[in-house]
Amino acid sequence: MVQAAHGVCVAVNFNSPEQIVVAGEKKAVAALGRGGLGSGRQAVISLNCVRAFHSPLMAEAAAGMKDYLSRVAFQNAACPVAMNVDGECHQGPAPFRRPWRSSSIIL
Repeated sequence: MVQAAHGVCVAVNFNSPEQIVVAGEKKAVAALGRGGLGSGRQAVISLNCVRAFHSPLMAEAAAGMKDYLSRVAFQNAACPVAMNVDGECHQGPAPFRRPWRSSSIIL
């Protein structure tokens, strides 16, 4: 309902049943915030972020990063790298070439 009236606004992180992070266009997120109190919610807190990470608004940047990374010659890491995308530690180059969900790439 917020998206249809005000623009992109999506849930991007479910920290707990009581805490959900949303991202999107400023006026859409503000509209959600105005309507957010009541219905059992205790607070709506606006975070100072410069990018709407993990939202459709990053799709163009993610496509550019995917194209750029496709031309990078990755080597084995000197030590395992813990990746928040799959929760695993990786050392070889293959995981960095996987077709991750486009919004998982953070610039």
